[in-house]
Amino acid sequence: MLTKKQWLPLVIIVLIIQAAAEAMIVFNVMRLGVLPTQYLVIVFAALLLLMIITLLLLWLGIDKGPSKAKRIRRIFGIVFAVIVVVISFFGADALYKAINAINKITDDDSSLEASVGIYVLKEDKAQTIAELKGYQFGIMEGFDDVNTKVATDEIEKELGGPIETSLYASVTEVAQALYDGVDGAVLINVAYADLLSETEEFADWEEKARLLYEVEISSDTYKQYQAQYGGGEDDDPDIPDQTTVSIKDQTKPVASISEEPFIVYVSGSDTRAKVLKKSRSDVNILVVVNPKSKMILLLNTPRDYYVPNPAGNGTMDKLTHLGLYGVNNSIKALADLYDCEVNYYGQINFTGFEKLINSLGGIDVYSPKSFNSGNVKGYHFEKGWNYMDGAKALVFARERYAFGEGDNMRGKNQMRVISAIITKATKSKSSVLLNYGSIMDSMSGMFVTNFENSEIEELVKMQLGDNAEWTIKSYAVSGTGTSAKTYSMPKMRCYVMKQNKKQVAKATELIDRVERGDILTDDDVK
Repeated sequence: MLTKKQWLPLVIIVLIIQAAAEAMIVFNVMRLGVLPTQYLVIVFAALLLLMIITLLLLWLGIDKGPSKAKRIRRIFGIVFAVIVVVISFFGADALYKAINAINKITDDDSSLEASVGIYVLKEDKAQTIAELKGYQFGIMEGFDDVNTKVATDEIEKELGGPIETSLYASVTEVAQALYDGVDGAVLINVAYADLLSETEEFADWEEKARLLYEVEISSDTYKQYQAQYGGGEDDDPDIPDQTTVSIKDQTKPVASISEEPFIVYVSGSDTRAKVLKKSRSDVNILVVVNPKSKMILLLNTPRDYYVPNPAGNGTMDKLTHLGLYGVNNSIKALADLYDCEVNYYGQINFTGFEKLINSLGGIDVYSPKSFNSGNVKGYHFEKGWNYMDGAKALVFARERYAFGEGDNMRGKNQMRVISAIITKATKSKSSVLLNYGSIMDSMSGMFVTNFENSEIEELVKMQLGDNAEWTIKSYAVSGTGTSAKTYSMPKMRCYVMKQNKKQVAKATELIDRVERGDILTDDDVK
């Protein structure tokens, strides 16, 4: 049995440990910076109350009442303090992870620079890189040199020695060499390989060629090799040299993101597993936000839209190709198309939406028609509202074969998914607060942006503070399909969509109205 004098130091130690654990919570809550003042007061009051309860239990366990009662209060006080410390530890850890997740998605240098693929013919027996020993590799000379060098070094490391290579002047020549059996395997930047299937000559690329292995190249690795070996310019005649337009030149952040209207360019692919700095963009959505009027306009531009390519001094190209020269070029093209100023950008992949949607507890998405998925068997969508978990929402966002409109309908459905996510996140305070860490963590794997940490925090704090409902409307421009040469593939004709000028003009008007503070109706976006 401990005496009062022996018990007192233990009480002090327990209180110090609990105070330190609660201090960790306070520190990380302040660092996170998303809670409005009224929430901070509640958090701090709750932590103070927990400390007082522990103090009373332990103090009364020393001074007051019979020995048995004192022992019970002491034990209960210790158990209570341990529970508070454990909860505080996990809470602080969750907050710390949320902070790191925000840092990852707001670090626009964190995305991959490129991904170089090793392609073989579909019927080739090789299934692993180790089985390519003795193969002759086709590569491009004077094009994408830095990425090719990184990939070659990794392959030689994996195979334990130098590889035999054949040199070609263009992507199409390398692909033809694989088709003809001249080379057993070829190295092609995955972003450029995707262009092959858009041409008439290699429309069967995805059916005849197989991606056996990918070399993912980080920005740091790219810079190291570029400094060591030089190069980095694209000299392939099928993919001409480009002029450089920086992200900072194309995006101008607003002074106060909770007070001024702003536009975000959302770029990404529904098929890739990674976010690349330079890759085709199958998703091209402008998100026009007015935080004062609580109005959001989602504007979709089809991936095949025929627009001037800033990287080619205005030579016409497919919108999806512009991402090959950096997201900055896509931003400039859309800003010119709609005569607006884009303030921020975000690169996403829709595969990552699955985890995000599950973090929110699922979403309700409206489908304008009933259909069965043509991509994934077993998925059916009713006309009207459909509850979707992440997997089902992903199938819905990727589907195009079930519609006569094809990619146009896919773009509209992607906007419906985004709209549903925004609605769920803004309507439910508990969903955001309880799942904030997992939401940010899910985005860190599929989303890169030039938003500052403080701007994201300001937006979340604003929404938690006023809990306002937002009006969200969507509009999509379309056009006429045809075949034409493009800046990125000048020697071959590709499918493109000629602009509908009236719809582009209407989209420009809608952007202006949202920025002025107007609330759009369904009739406005028909």
